[in-house]
Amino acid sequence: MNGLISCQVQRAFLPTAFPMYVMGKTLWDDTLQFEELAKDYFEHAFGEDGLLCKEYLSQLSAAFNPPYLRNETEQISREAAEEFSKIPNIIQSFSKTMRKNLQHEDKNISMSWRYLEYHANICSRLASILVCKASGDNEEMLKLWFSLKECSQEDFHLLSSFYDKEEVKFIRDKQRFIDLANRVPSASVFDHIAKFFCVEENGQMQGYFICAVIPKENGDLIMEVIEYAGKRKAVLAGILKTMVQLNITVISGYTSWFDTDMVKALEDYKINLETCNYPGTMRIINFTQFMQKLKPLFAQEKMIEDIEFCEADGKYMIRSGNMELVIDNDKTMHNLLLGNDMELLETEHISGDDMLQLILPIPVPYPYNLNYI
Repeated sequence: MNGLISCQVQRAFLPTAFPMYVMGKTLWDDTLQFEELAKDYFEHAFGEDGLLCKEYLSQLSAAFNPPYLRNETEQISREAAEEFSKIPNIIQSFSKTMRKNLQHEDKNISMSWRYLEYHANICSRLASILVCKASGDNEEMLKLWFSLKECSQEDFHLLSSFYDKEEVKFIRDKQRFIDLANRVPSASVFDHIAKFFCVEENGQMQGYFICAVIPKENGDLIMEVIEYAGKRKAVLAGILKTMVQLNITVISGYTSWFDTDMVKALEDYKINLETCNYPGTMRIINFTQFMQKLKPLFAQEKMIEDIEFCEADGKYMIRSGNMELVIDNDKTMHNLLLGNDMELLETEHISGDDMLQLILPIPVPYPYNLNYI
């Protein structure tokens, strides 16, 4: 699609942000070499032992036998069980390097190693689970799995604390953030105008937040905080300052508000907080091109050969024969094509019930958590 649609979930960063780093770099320049990117990332994130870390993770990835995990090989296998049993030794052999770097003088580098140590503990326990699976011991496998799952849930705040204890290190300085905000002062986020705010203390960048200010039916304003990052106290102060300036009394938050510490802080300030689900994990940049790419799937799964798509004057049209579906705004289009809000079928922003029933659910390659009827 001349680009990439990607759900930026937090789990994509365990144990490192290297996949996201490669994605971002190569979207801008697809001639970059993988090994050069790997060297740059690991040396910056993990310091002088960065390439040792890369080698360790490569060895660990191979030991987990990706074809087995994808169910491409026999699941009851003595050979696979023996290979999985070697994983704790790989981790143990590297543990000395990990422990040494936990005390690194650069706090950002030491944090990377601390996160890696947490990942190593998970991998050791996963290895035991896979040994049981490959050996056919389903009872012990499930016992170990549920134990790991419970511990992982309990450790959520431990993982969050990795980012709370140390000051965030911004690659861009304050002026570059401000320049970015000035070049792109606002952007449409699902039919709302969102603005980018820098947060600083004593002239130093401490964080940022992106929000949209939306009028409610009663005339009040509500602030939808779409994204934030940085030192929580500083970001909170910036949000509160903006609320006072704009005379806003209610905040609405998307998935960021699973940050329970931020929610509690807002409640302590007597701020009315409305939590809401993000209306989709992906954004369609070019509606016509996106849907055109799906035409073979419509033909194969929906048996529609003559389907056409177009976008004009802020409206989105899907046509087939004498039937036409018209969606009159960006937010409804995203919720309909990428969401699962059944109430949209009754909305005044959509016309063309026959076409709607014919095309949904959209047969995208990854159907989970998207739309359905």
